[in-house]
Amino acid sequence: MKSVISLMLIELKLLFREKESLFWSIIFPVGMMILFGFIFGSMNNGNFSVKVAIVDMDRTSVSKKFVEGFEMFDANSGQKDVPHMLNIVDVKDEKDADTLLERDKIKAVIEIPKGFSKRINAIISGEFIKFFKVKMNPANIVVKYDRSNAQTAQVVVDLVKKVTDRANEEILKSTNLYTKEEMPITLSELPVEAKEEFDYVSYLLPGVVVMAIMTTTMFGIAEDVTKLVEKEILKRMFVTPLTKGKYLLSKGMSAILISLIQLVVLFIVGIFIFDVRVTPNLLQFFLILFSGILCMFSLGFFAAAIGKTREGGSAVGNILMWPMMFFGTLFFPMSGKFLTTLSRVIPTTYFADGLRRTLGVYSMEIPIWQDVLWLAIWTLGFTIISAKYFRWVKR
Repeated sequence: MKSVISLMLIELKLLFREKESLFWSIIFPVGMMILFGFIFGSMNNGNFSVKVAIVDMDRTSVSKKFVEGFEMFDANSGQKDVPHMLNIVDVKDEKDADTLLERDKIKAVIEIPKGFSKRINAIISGEFIKFFKVKMNPANIVVKYDRSNAQTAQVVVDLVKKVTDRANEEILKSTNLYTKEEMPITLSELPVEAKEEFDYVSYLLPGVVVMAIMTTTMFGIAEDVTKLVEKEILKRMFVTPLTKGKYLLSKGMSAILISLIQLVVLFIVGIFIFDVRVTPNLLQFFLILFSGILCMFSLGFFAAAIGKTREGGSAVGNILMWPMMFFGTLFFPMSGKFLTTLSRVIPTTYFADGLRRTLGVYSMEIPIWQDVLWLAIWTLGFTIISAKYFRWVKR
């Protein structure tokens, strides 16, 4: 065990001694975090607009007045002192709006039902008590959105809630009766499993952590191991009491230790610079973290086995890294059927989304055990191929 710890400490020392390794392991991920955070962090402040369609099925002066409550937040309204959170798209009818939503041309549809004004006028005209005695259905506003765009749609849902609450308050005041037990206007939505205070930087942080672990572990293994094989250093090392099992254990432990250092540094940047707030489930978080590190570790040996040389291992690593970075939901959630399906066959998707789920950034449809299972399947696949093609001795 002493030899394993010694090799692990050597790996750690090399990280801080070699400027190139330090750059790609720590400085580059931190730079990416800061760059993306400042560029896209404005999403947290409502300085972006979501394309939506408003379908007024009632088409009355009352419903039109209600629609005006949303139009003031339209990017083209010219209204000052309010965040322009919406980009309202004109539609002919409900069918037209649903088609645009299905084609991902808009992110949400706000529907105002028929009979909206009739119910509101009944309350304002003094039939408030009768309204509740007969349990007349309230005017129900419906927000439709695609599950894959739940984070963006949450902005729309929150805004509809604000407009609805304001309208309810005015109606209740006009009746001189204040109650929150039953509201004249209610809101229905598809189940939103995203965290209510979702923000982009909170989404980004786990993705950058995965990117840092992937690049360091995968390239670290692919380049270092192939270099030792080419120079026949491993051949001489295995003449000593050091076994292949101990060598692998030392590499694995150093990968975990370096990953934890990256994790701590990135979380410090996220929390103190961008005010990221997380509510982690520590047991599940570390389960996903270690499952992901093990998967990236096996991926490194896979790159070394296929590449065979240091240059070849680096080339295979680059070929694997870029698709996993940009289609693995590290920086942005995937939308559309094709990209969503593609992301579901990439291991970094389960690594990054698993971390987000265990950090409380947002809830997801896939349970935690499926994230771990998919990471384990990828780890097993990479390990089997690596065991078949990797050579410890230069041939």
